[in-house]
Amino acid sequence: MKSRLPVKRKGWAGNCLAAVRENGIYHAAGILLILAVKHHYSTAGAEALRWILTPVAGLVALLNGMDFEWLPQAGFVNHAHSIVIAPACAGVNFFIICFASLFFTFVSRLRGCREKCSWFALSATIAYLVTLAANSLRIILSVFLYDAPIYAGWLTPGRVHQLAGTVLFTSLLVLTWLVAERTVQRPGPPEQAETRPGSRRFEGIPFSAIFLLAPFAWYGLITIVVPLLNGAFRLYGPEFVEHSVMVMLVCGCVFLITARLMRQVEKRVDRPD
Repeated sequence: MKSRLPVKRKGWAGNCLAAVRENGIYHAAGILLILAVKHHYSTAGAEALRWILTPVAGLVALLNGMDFEWLPQAGFVNHAHSIVIAPACAGVNFFIICFASLFFTFVSRLRGCREKCSWFALSATIAYLVTLAANSLRIILSVFLYDAPIYAGWLTPGRVHQLAGTVLFTSLLVLTWLVAERTVQRPGPPEQAETRPGSRRFEGIPFSAIFLLAPFAWYGLITIVVPLLNGAFRLYGPEFVEHSVMVMLVCGCVFLITARLMRQVEKRVDRPD
């Protein structure tokens, strides 16, 4: 009679190695896209960024009724409100954050080259559309806040502009990510039901809340870590510290609020009729 040996689990190291073998080439493609976009943005002027500046100006004009004039060296200008949609506020970094959060998080849920390549293209498309919406809303919000009687002392227009933009960007990023998290699900074997992405619990903690760290990690990486490595602290000092603290505080608050709301939703789902 043959004895049944216990099935040896792969563990974290084995799972990581298997993930690299299955998705390494797709991750490499995603990294190459990010590097290419980042390089393009670092060297491009207003004319080269019309692929993102033009639709943003069109959306702002459509939603808020403002007219913009194209100036090749500056971007789109609205003289009445002294607004310039320039390369510095094109939102390319947010596009990178949104794409990375969607693609790298969920590509491992898909099977086969066709599905993974389709998700690559879809992630880039969604990130582009969300970036256009986020940037347009940020500009409209900035117009409203600029005329608001709320400034005094430390609360300057620049700080309010940055704070409002960070809150808006992180909120739309998380909303987009949550829609993808609920949509891109691939059932796994029964024995993996408690640990695969999309399962409700992981060692007593809502798995969604742990998984939710992904978009915030990418946001912090692109807006804090990468500039830090590029010498932002040396160049800007206190301004960069203030920016980093604000980003971390906003991300922390948005994460806690979102995790709390998700927990409440899970309680309602778990509650028997």
